[in-house]
Amino acid sequence: MSDQNVSSVQLLETVPDPAGPEDVAVLLHRVRLIEEDGILDGHFFFPRYHWYHADTGCARSAVAAADTLFHEAGAASRHADQVTAAAILFRFADEPEPFIQALADRWTPEWLETLPPALGVELCILFYFQRHWAQLEQTACRLLQGRTVSPFWAAYLADFHFFAVLQPLQPGRKEGRLTSQDVSRLEEALSLNRRAVPGMRKNLLIHTGVLAALRGDVTDSQNILAEARRESGRTTHFFRSVEHVLSTDEMIALCGEAETADDLNKAETYPWLDLRLRHAPDGPVFLVSCDHAYMDGFIDGYLASVAQRSPDTLVHLHALGFDPSEARLRDLEDRHGVGLNLTVDRFSPLPDGGDGLKGYAVCSRFMYMPLYLRHYDLVTVTDIDGAILEPLRDVWAGHERSTLMLSPYLRADRSAYPPVWGSVTGGVVGFTADDGAALFVRTLALYLRRRVDACVTRGEKLFYADQAGLGLAYLALKDRCPFARMFPGLFRQGGEMRPRQRWLGKQSAQEALLRDRLGLE
Repeated sequence: MSDQNVSSVQLLETVPDPAGPEDVAVLLHRVRLIEEDGILDGHFFFPRYHWYHADTGCARSAVAAADTLFHEAGAASRHADQVTAAAILFRFADEPEPFIQALADRWTPEWLETLPPALGVELCILFYFQRHWAQLEQTACRLLQGRTVSPFWAAYLADFHFFAVLQPLQPGRKEGRLTSQDVSRLEEALSLNRRAVPGMRKNLLIHTGVLAALRGDVTDSQNILAEARRESGRTTHFFRSVEHVLSTDEMIALCGEAETADDLNKAETYPWLDLRLRHAPDGPVFLVSCDHAYMDGFIDGYLASVAQRSPDTLVHLHALGFDPSEARLRDLEDRHGVGLNLTVDRFSPLPDGGDGLKGYAVCSRFMYMPLYLRHYDLVTVTDIDGAILEPLRDVWAGHERSTLMLSPYLRADRSAYPPVWGSVTGGVVGFTADDGAALFVRTLALYLRRRVDACVTRGEKLFYADQAGLGLAYLALKDRCPFARMFPGLFRQGGEMRPRQRWLGKQSAQEALLRDRLGLE
C-alpha cells in the first residue's frame, strides 16, 4: 500500500459513518475535500485509485447508504441525489459499473440545469470511467460554457473536454490517419477551451501540442509540449506525461552529455545493483523487471511461454527490492527448462511506493541497459505479465546492429502521430551492443537517470517516463543510429486498466494466451 493510499484511508476514518441516504451528500462533500486537500494537489489522480484500500467501516456503510439512495432517487427522478450516490459508489463499491451504466442510460443534457457544478464534475468523472465519450463531451462542454466552476476544476474540465473529443478518434489514430473532419473537431474543442479557460496556459499548450502531433508536426509538437512542461499549473492523468518532455534543443544537449559520460556502463556507478550472471549467454536474452508480487503472479506463465516458443533463450530477472532465493530460481529453471540470470536492485529512495515504484520498475530495465550490454550482445526487454509468442533468434535475424522498437515513427504510411510519450511501446524493445547503437542506449539511460533523480528530489511523477525517453531519444538520434521495427507478434499481454480489476484481468489474459495461442494449460 502506498503512503498516498494510507493517508487516504486514515483520513476516511475521520469521516462519520453515513447513517442513511440523507448523509451521503455530506459524505461526498467531505471525501472531495480530502481529495482536493493535498491528495490531488497539483495533479488530478483518478479518485477511485485513492480509495483502493479503503475497506473501512465508513466505506462499507457508505456503499450501503449510497445503494439505497441511488435506487430511491432514480425512482423519483431526483437527479442530484442519484449522481451523488453514484459518485460514492464509484469510489467505494467493488463493482460500480452497473450503477454508472444505469445513470448514463437515463441521463439527458438537461440534467445539468438542475445540478450544482460540483455534481456536473462528478458526472464527467463517471462518464470517463465508463468510456461514455459523447456524454462526457456534452457535459464538460456545457460546464465550461455556462456554469461557474471552481478554479481547482476548470483545468480538469478542459482536459475532460479535449480528451472526450480525442478518444473516439482512436481507430484513426492507431492507423496513423485522421480525416480533415477529425482534425476540425479537435480544433473546435481547443478553440472552445481557449475561450472558456484562457488563463489555463499549461493545459492549452498541452492540447495544442497533442493536436500538432496528430497533424504530423512531430517537432512542433515536441517543442510545444516542452513549453507546457515549463509552465506552472495543474496536470491531469490524461496528460501528466508532459512533465517528461524535453525540447529538441534540450535533447541535443543531452545527447552531447551522453557521448562523453564514461560511467553509464560501470557496475560501481550503481552500488545498489547486485548482478548475478548464473549462466553464460548464447544468443539474445529476455530481460524483465518486477517486484516480488509481480514475480509471484506472472513469472510461471511468462517462463512457460519462453520455454514453448523460444526455448534456447535466457531470461534475466531484474528484481526490485527483493532477493529471490537460489532454491526458488533453481525450481523455476527445473520446472520450465529456462535459464535465469538475476539482478537484485536495492534502490530505495523513491518517495511514493505506488506510482514511484511502478515508474521505476519500467524505467530501470532501460536505465541500466549500458551495463547489461557489457554482458549481453542482444537484450530484448518485455513486460512480465504476458506471453512470448515467437522465437527470439528469428526476431533478431538480420537486425543485429539495430535497436528494435514498435513505433509509428518507423512506419512510412503514417501522417498522424501520438504525443511523444505514446510514440514507442515500452513493453517490448530490443537493444544491441553494436557500437552504432551505443549513443541511443546511453542517451536513454542518462535521460532516465535524470528523471528518477527528479522523482526522488522533487517528488515528480515517473510513470511513462520510459516511453517518453524512448520517443525523445529516437527523435534526437534517428539520423545517427540504426533502428528497425520490432516484430509485432513477439509479445502479447492483456489490456485491463481498471484499478480493482487490473491484476486479475492481466492474469486472466496471460492464462488465455498460454491456453489459446500456445496450447498450455
